[in-house]
Amino acid sequence: MWFQKKGGVFVVDKANLTEERIRAIAAPSAGEYVLWDSKISGFGVRCFPSGRKVFILMYRPAGGGRAATKRRMTLGDIEKVKLGAARSAAQTYLGQIAGGADPQADRKAVARRDAARLDRALESYETHLKKRHVVHAEQIVRNLKRYMPGPIDQIDLPSIDRQLIAARIAKIEEQSVADTAMQKTSKTSGALKKSVSKVKRRVGGPGAAADFRTKAHTFFNWAVGRGLMYANPLAGWRRERITRAQMTGRTGRALSDAEIKIVWGACEKVAKPYGDYVRLLLLTGQRRTEASLLQWDDIDAGTGIWTIPAGVAKNGRAHAVPLTVEARLLVDRQPRFAENPYVFSGRNKGSAISNWSKRQGELVKLSGVSFTLHDLRRTFRSGLRKLGVDSELAEMMLNHAREELIEIYDREPKTDERREAAELWAKHVGSLVEPPADAPNVIPIHSRSTPQSPHLRATSI
Repeated sequence: MWFQKKGGVFVVDKANLTEERIRAIAAPSAGEYVLWDSKISGFGVRCFPSGRKVFILMYRPAGGGRAATKRRMTLGDIEKVKLGAARSAAQTYLGQIAGGADPQADRKAVARRDAARLDRALESYETHLKKRHVVHAEQIVRNLKRYMPGPIDQIDLPSIDRQLIAARIAKIEEQSVADTAMQKTSKTSGALKKSVSKVKRRVGGPGAAADFRTKAHTFFNWAVGRGLMYANPLAGWRRERITRAQMTGRTGRALSDAEIKIVWGACEKVAKPYGDYVRLLLLTGQRRTEASLLQWDDIDAGTGIWTIPAGVAKNGRAHAVPLTVEARLLVDRQPRFAENPYVFSGRNKGSAISNWSKRQGELVKLSGVSFTLHDLRRTFRSGLRKLGVDSELAEMMLNHAREELIEIYDREPKTDERREAAELWAKHVGSLVEPPADAPNVIPIHSRSTPQSPHLRATSI
């Protein structure tokens, strides 16, 4: 048996392939070699230095003659495919080739169509996001699967055009709340009783449509880069300009000083720990989910810094929040439960506070002030502006994304400046809040002199 090197591959004489002969082939120390079958032309075993061996079929497409480029098909690993099955497959493919077919090209076309199927593409996209350590990768793909035209296992990416996706976005915008049947099980007199009731569940709306449009645009760009579709159907899409009527009808607001005082007092009357949780939102301006997931280990007892981990922060950036004395008092008075890492614990063992809608409705009713938890974030930001805090510093305190060049070159955390701004806001809130005499456990906010930096200009709101 002799070897001939061709383009890095060692080709050996033909032999009558048997299972024993194939397994007896030693792995080459360098390069690869092929042992051809003497019974079927173009059929052989390809051997790698790693010891792996696969059945292959080498052929020229029909009609091209000897000038046609040879093509090679892999028929399976010898550990998974028996010699007889591989020979049978090779004979079948050779018959197709004689009839003018090109099985290798057909196989690649099938693989391309399979990869471009929407459900497969979304699975690959999720893997891509996780490799890049994108926060909430699973949630992003889950929302894409929820709102994409379906069924997603029967749609190819190239078939999604602008008209189809635009109609889908319009439908999401028109949806708001739908009735969902929910089965409940209760125990009555020792017997299990099942009942079905309808609950309201949000399935769409303008916010959901805007979020889907953003996430889908990024996904389609990825798909184009992978060659799964020819063009992004959302390329060039521009959001319509907001009209004056829409501007005046926007939801969300900042609370007035009088409302801050009322809400602060009402927080003492709602079920614990919701009141203190709302007060912390007001004092720090952080997002409701990020605050709800605050853990005891996230707070540095020495510096008083609350670090929101990248995996919790909405934008995927770890964020340091300086806690004032008042904020620390709110945190420190929360009870600690075994096996629960969260400062504001939920009703279930080891869970964080949740069910905001019901709790917030109770607080709004008690206070008589209509507001959302995100309005507290707006109140914090507006308050910093009125107190003369620099806009860039205020945005940093909210963990908002900075301009690209600033983000790249300016890595100064400005911890001292942010702490002073937080103290300034806490002092202002303290000037509004007077705890009632009959509530000894109410957290008082003490007036203190706060050192000022050049970028802070104390004014009255």
